[in-house]
Amino acid sequence: MAVDQATPSQALDTKTPPVGITLTGLVISGQAKPDADVPLRAGLNVIVGASDTGKSHILEHIAHVLGAGAPPKRFPENEGYTATFLGVKGRTSTEQTLRRAIDGGDLLLFPAAVNARDGVGSSRTLGAEHDAGSDLNVSSYLLNLIELKGKRLRKNARGETVSLSFRHLAHLCFVSEGDMFRSASPVLSANKPQNTSEAAAFSLLLTGRDGSSLVALPDPKIQKAKIQAQLDLVNTMIGEREANLQNLKISSDNARSELEKIDSRITESAATIAGLSSEITSVEQQRKGLFEQLRPIEARLTVLGELTARFRLLASHYQNDVERLEAMVEAGQAFASLEAGECPLCQTKLGDRSPSVQDLDLFAAACRIETLKIRSLQVDLDSTRSTMAAEQETLEGQRQELRAEVRRLNLRLEQVLEPQSRTSNDEFQQLLSSRAVRAQAAGFANELSDLKRRVVGFETSLKEKKPKAQSAIPDLVPFERFAQVVEELLRSWQYPGLQRVTFDTKGLDIVISGRARGSLGKGYRAITHAAFTIATMRFCRQVGLPHPGVVILDSPLVTLKPPDPQAATKGDQTPAPASDTPEATVKAASDTDEEIPLNMKDAFYTSLAKDKSGDQIIILENDEPPAAVDSIANVVHFTRVQGAGRYGLFPVNASAPA
Repeated sequence: MAVDQATPSQALDTKTPPVGITLTGLVISGQAKPDADVPLRAGLNVIVGASDTGKSHILEHIAHVLGAGAPPKRFPENEGYTATFLGVKGRTSTEQTLRRAIDGGDLLLFPAAVNARDGVGSSRTLGAEHDAGSDLNVSSYLLNLIELKGKRLRKNARGETVSLSFRHLAHLCFVSEGDMFRSASPVLSANKPQNTSEAAAFSLLLTGRDGSSLVALPDPKIQKAKIQAQLDLVNTMIGEREANLQNLKISSDNARSELEKIDSRITESAATIAGLSSEITSVEQQRKGLFEQLRPIEARLTVLGELTARFRLLASHYQNDVERLEAMVEAGQAFASLEAGECPLCQTKLGDRSPSVQDLDLFAAACRIETLKIRSLQVDLDSTRSTMAAEQETLEGQRQELRAEVRRLNLRLEQVLEPQSRTSNDEFQQLLSSRAVRAQAAGFANELSDLKRRVVGFETSLKEKKPKAQSAIPDLVPFERFAQVVEELLRSWQYPGLQRVTFDTKGLDIVISGRARGSLGKGYRAITHAAFTIATMRFCRQVGLPHPGVVILDSPLVTLKPPDPQAATKGDQTPAPASDTPEATVKAASDTDEEIPLNMKDAFYTSLAKDKSGDQIIILENDEPPAAVDSIANVVHFTRVQGAGRYGLFPVNASAPA
């Protein structure tokens, strides 16, 4: 992963870092005890006051809640206190509260702010020990918030790895007073067996690369035995491939060329099949078009046939009607010529009922009129039948022509195109079968070539005396850029005589103006340790890599803060909790490079207070910051004087003897 360059100003302009956590408050509670609380927020937080007011104890509690094994120290002033609550907020999540008993054990996670935890009934348990396979432990909880869950770290020189836990990062973020003065690298803790993984954790922060791709190197004897076994197996496979090529009667040298030749023939055959398929499709489309033309013609001929039959019947009816009318006229004339007499059947006298001559004439005239009408209809019908007959003849001719064309196309399909297509497809299948054999031979030839190369590699590996492990720091560029961030930070703090800062990859520490950081005096070791820790966070922000986003520094300025002289006139002094380490009471004035100039201390606070990145810096210090810092930072004052402001971390009974 390439590390992008960025300037410090770019980092400072970032309003919300991509990932990280913010500690929103610390509360230490106990039954029938007033809460000892410390409000915290993003940006600069300064817990300032006299020695022995409990400042270092704050870091002990925070570290313990975040998974440290050692519980906070016990002393009279914190007797009766049983639990620590720590508010935690991810950059993109709501505030939650972690609770852990002061004496140790698992934690509880409450979905509420630290000051609103009492009304929340639901919680879930988080284990104190890291378990990479579970999210139900405080380490996985924190790593998920900073998007580093699942990372692997180099464990030893052989390349074995261990899952990243939050404890691998804690010493790079939380620096106790005792560690602040150490001459050893800030990357490494005093626990030497962990130093390799600690160096890998620092490399992960600066490069974004973890040890997931590392392959652990086995014992050389075991490795050589494995290589020999692999070599024997490969030689066996070579013999099998050579036998397969002999059975196929194709040499490994000719396998590829024969495969290329048959591929060329397959390409030509496929083109022929495609051409025939296209022509068959064209003929079928033509035939379909002819059927579409035939369909309306045949439908019309069917209609005309039915109409012709009906009109033939209608003509017959017309003729019958004419003949019947003529018969009726003749019958009337015959009836009129009969003489009067009796009906031979009923003996009725016909003369009384015989129609008159006038009636018969009228009847005959009506019949002739009706006959004329029918004759007119017959003429119209004959004309229609003639027209229909002509249309039938025309359509029948068209149908015969279309059917003849359909028969011609069918013959072309059945006798020419389809047989050619079947033949071409058969040839194509034969070519594919032949190609499969040659492809198999070419595959054997390729495998044979690869196996022979592997034999050379195995034989070379067997001659090597010892495999070489991968470099612990594969890319020096990020570390050089990190040194530049440290240099810019020290310049902003007005570090005296600063020339250039470089990074010593062997000692995993910075070199300031040609002098190793560990060789500096106590005061300058502390201030440069602080610069190292803060620069790590800033560098990660500049290049867009994950970092916890919080730094806690205990006594980076290494000076003793005496009791508040103004507050001393307002109340009696009472011994405070002995929570800070004994080193805190030693003033750094034993040699010239331990005494930190006053302007550097002021620049230290002013620079950190101007940081608008959204990250959190918590300073535990004896010296008061400049007055201007109070208005832009969260400053908590411990006076160590009863009745004058806040005495210390733990509330002091006002009625206690002075």
